[in-house]
Amino acid sequence: MKFKNKIALITGASRGLEKNVALRMANHGADIILTYRQQNEAADAVVKEIRTRHQREAVALQLDVGKITSYRPFFKQKALAVMKDGGCVVAFLCSEDARWINGQRLEASGGIFL
Repeated sequence: MKFKNKIALITGASRGLEKNVALRMANHGADIILTYRQQNEAADAVVKEIRTRHQREAVALQLDVGKITSYRPFFKQKALAVMKDGGCVVAFLCSEDARWINGQRLEASGGIFL
């Protein structure tokens, strides 16, 4: 398993391509932190699928990636609490929405593998 005992943080993974990426990474052994803006029920369904089908840990956390002011509290209060047991994020994948920060379009997109 390529990502066994690693954590992937995937924004917007409650649906679409990002959901498929989360499921694929879980299939390869990664534990998943997925974010959603409003669709908490869809995000919870993805978490349930990851846990039951792939036997990996998963958590859904609310984050509006379009608001840069939400990043600091997200990482301080939410994401780090999930990683407190020595987990290490190996991939950070941004959804399409992440390309818009404070109303400005960013040219960077895609993922960062650490």
